Amino acid sequence: MKHHHVAEVLNNMGLADIRSKINTIDRYLGLLSRWNKRINLTAIRDEPSMWTHHVLDCLAILPVLRKALAGKDKSPGPSILDAGTGAGLPALMLALGEPTWRIIAADAVDKKITFVRQAAAVMELASLRTVHARLEALKLGHDGAGFLPAEGFDVIVSRAFASLYDFVSNTQHLLHPTGFYCAMKGQVPEQEIEVFKASFKDWRLEVIPLHVPGLEARRCAVIMRPCPADEASPSRSNDCPN
Repeated sequence: MKHHHVAEVLNNMGLADIRSKINTIDRYLGLLSRWNKRINLTAIRDEPSMWTHHVLDCLAILPVLRKALAGKDKSPGPSILDAGTGAGLPALMLALGEPTWRIIAADAVDKKITFVRQAAAVMELASLRTVHARLEALKLGHDGAGFLPAEGFDVIVSRAFASLYDFVSNTQHLLHPTGFYCAMKGQVPEQEIEVFKASFKDWRLEVIPLHVPGLEARRCAVIMRPCPADEASPSRSNDCPN
């Protein structure tokens, strides 16, 4: 994808300082290509596909998260956990698009976290922090560096990480009582949704189609949030208010 096409796409996504952001992403992709020669961070190796399948794919959820967080202005900004960040996706792109968001990239593989840490430095993303740990072992406010919010994360996001049930089950202790999940998926995961609804009866679930410029494959975001305790009811499963 040519840079002038990328610039138009990023502008449509509501990003500012487009030229600077393209240069920053170029630095990330260069670093990713070099690291991919040593460790397997991603199966996609050619730059045009990296732009569509990684960069734009991750940035496509920015409007979704902005809308879901609307009216919940916080200072400092909302806290977001990227569960199983891998090559730093979507954490690095979210930090680039929304510098005021407090983003934590977590992964159980040390080499991946080392890469993400270096990428954040190369991209000059001051709002992003990394944690090397298994998600189920993380404890709020006890990461040793003060990065994890004691009250829980406002958003927990994942990309091609796990089933909806496993995603929530392994991280529910990290979610703020008023927070929500955003799972990035390909086609609508109908079977995963059925399994999730059977176990998390008093949760609201919404599937939002995503459009990724230059990518023909289907993409969607699955938003999951618990109903407030005083509004949850077995007769209203998966249909609690926003």
